[in-house]
Amino acid sequence: MPQSSDLEEVITKARELVTPSNLEREALRRALSSVVSKLERVIEELNLDLEPVPVGSSVRDTWLPGDTDLDVFILFPLKSVNKEEMGDIVKKLAKKIYGTSYVERYAEHPYVTVKEVVKLGDLTLEYNVDLVPAYKVRDASQLMSSVDRTPLHNEYLKRKLNEEMATEVRLLKAFMKRIGVYGAEIRVEGFSGYASELLIVNYGSFLNVLRAAQDWKEPVYIDVEDRSIRELALRLFPGKPMIMVDPVDPGRNVTAALSRTQFYRFKAASKAFLKRPNIEFFRYRVPSREVRPKEVKELVAVRGTHLIVIIFSKDGQDSPDNLWGQAKRLRKLIEIEFNKEGFDALWVEGWTDEASKIVVAAELAHMRMPAVELREGPRVGQKGEEDFLKTYSSTAIGGPFIKEDRWYVFRRRRYTDASLLISDMVSKGRLPSYIKQFRMRIVTENELSWVDKWIIKMLWDKMTEREMFVDYLANEA
Repeated sequence: MPQSSDLEEVITKARELVTPSNLEREALRRALSSVVSKLERVIEELNLDLEPVPVGSSVRDTWLPGDTDLDVFILFPLKSVNKEEMGDIVKKLAKKIYGTSYVERYAEHPYVTVKEVVKLGDLTLEYNVDLVPAYKVRDASQLMSSVDRTPLHNEYLKRKLNEEMATEVRLLKAFMKRIGVYGAEIRVEGFSGYASELLIVNYGSFLNVLRAAQDWKEPVYIDVEDRSIRELALRLFPGKPMIMVDPVDPGRNVTAALSRTQFYRFKAASKAFLKRPNIEFFRYRVPSREVRPKEVKELVAVRGTHLIVIIFSKDGQDSPDNLWGQAKRLRKLIEIEFNKEGFDALWVEGWTDEASKIVVAAELAHMRMPAVELREGPRVGQKGEEDFLKTYSSTAIGGPFIKEDRWYVFRRRRYTDASLLISDMVSKGRLPSYIKQFRMRIVTENELSWVDKWIIKMLWDKMTEREMFVDYLANEA
């Protein structure tokens, strides 16, 4: 075990690393104040019954240095207008304040993102501010959508978190970001900011969270309000590695998006840090270098495998969540087909540029296969024998024949080329109908010079994937 002085020294340094400077705090305060003031002025001019409310880590002092994403909710009277009308009104507000420089987005509600620039001395910061419409609700019983919960979360955490605990939250967020488990979006499948704050509320400190996490056994059950509904929650959320009951809405699992991979990544990293504390666990802004296509091709050659990259492109933009959802779905479908047809995928991943492209990439043991394959049939004299013999007696390339107690046959392989398999899946409509609006291109390791730089980087990162905390677990302290 590490010496306590080593642990204390690392935590002291980490607190400094994750605490925004006074200048950053003032810039953020001015940005929020400016946005809210502008909204209040325009709302009054238009004689609207709306309330702009800043929410999120920026108002709870749980944000990390360099975080320039802010959220301001526009609260509407309950059931006053529908979701689309809410979105139209928020767009009208944004246009009146920011002209045409806002970006329309869509999650459960339509919303917009604007940019607010703050100059403070020599410091100039540009903030992305999401203006999100929601209904003003008293409690969970009035919820019209999941968006309406956020102000309730905000009020709950403002009551629960003090200044010391806010620092503990920042430590936990930085730790989660460094190991790659921060974010509940589909792309990450990790811990949301809200979940990280509730972990501190529940366990009291960053170190207490890690000490508990290294011994977690799924399903982990956390209810900070201790409502004694464990058995009900286990029935409501089966198969989840963690069930964290939402304090403002007991029927919701805060960690519903958390995957088993991210659960165990956090568990292992917690053990690694406690074994060998190091400030590297908190350096969440890791610089990345540009990777050249040639490097990826050379790596593939060393591994003796093959790459296939399927790029789906469309005109116009779509929401990031929608694109990530489709990327994940395509990944699963294509992985099943590759393995079923014998191409033996070492891995298959789905990515998106969060604008207009979906990419499914795979590393295959085989890009091309022989025209013939051996098919195992039923046992001699057992069920299925007659159907097997009828099917293959006139179509087999070789056989049917008996080996030990089973029938076998050499049959013609359906696909001898991985690219042809994908093309067939598209032409025969075996991919989601959503993909019909996309153009498709297939490239291999020999054609990577045509591929976007971000895709090259994703390929490299996948093939060189290694947990940053491995050495802390593998080596003696």
